[in-house]
Amino acid sequence: MTRAPAKTPAAKKAPARTSPAKAAAKPAAARKPVERGKVVIIGDSHTLAYAEAYTSEPSAYASPAGGLGIAKLFPFNTSLRPFYVPEDGGVAFTHEGARETMTALIGRTAIVPNDPHVYLLSLGGTTVFLRAPIWKAFRPWRTSLKTTQPLSDATMTQVSLDYFKHVIDFFAALKAMGVKVAAVEAPQVRRDDPAVEYIGEAGVLEITRLCRGALFEALADLDVPVIRAPKEASEDDTHALDQGFLRRELWKRDRARDHHHANEAYGRIQLPRMLEQAGVLAKATRPRARKTT
Repeated sequence: MTRAPAKTPAAKKAPARTSPAKAAAKPAAARKPVERGKVVIIGDSHTLAYAEAYTSEPSAYASPAGGLGIAKLFPFNTSLRPFYVPEDGGVAFTHEGARETMTALIGRTAIVPNDPHVYLLSLGGTTVFLRAPIWKAFRPWRTSLKTTQPLSDATMTQVSLDYFKHVIDFFAALKAMGVKVAAVEAPQVRRDDPAVEYIGEAGVLEITRLCRGALFEALADLDVPVIRAPKEASEDDTHALDQGFLRRELWKRDRARDHHHANEAYGRIQLPRMLEQAGVLAKATRPRARKTT
């Protein structure tokens, strides 16, 4: 009987060694691409004037290194109630159209801690505030009539802060996350606003001054810069900014019953100032996001 010769055990192969350089390079493929910071101008319908100005002549503006995105997210009255929620460690808008717009602009729905982008937010409109029926019975004390109850500056401030509560809270949330952000003031009030008929010109300008002033003070407390409406857009730019109506040639007239929007020409005046502020923010040291418990 012949036995098969015993098999010699195969020699074990030594594990392949990888050079330190290759080992370090291997995980790089799994890393997320670094987001380039762009300037993102978003908010209510006043953003349309800036978008129209830019798209009509992009070469007229200094383009930010990371790019520029401008879009309307929702009507201003959306921000009179809770309009954002926590998401992905940051905040995202509840408005479905706004979520789609944010994805198109920055590739995600949420603004996140230490976000690489610079945000310019147009969320300070006073149209709804001016047209509130309260002004038929009450007025700021400086413009009150015999038929109306005068309101002190302190009362006007509190009413204004209540009106802007969700907007102020949103800016506070962004600042707490270390986001570089500035607010963009709405254009001056138009002389054809229906509120002028029953409040009067002086009353409209005084209510606007006090309401916006309360918002600006609250934003200053949060260290949020405010890009004011350009003084040269006022009918009489020799007066203080808050004492003038928007020049008629800057009114947007392509929609019936539109009594508060500015047009592309206004956007051409304001957009360079906005991009200048964005450049300052882009170069500024980023505030660290605060940890919340």
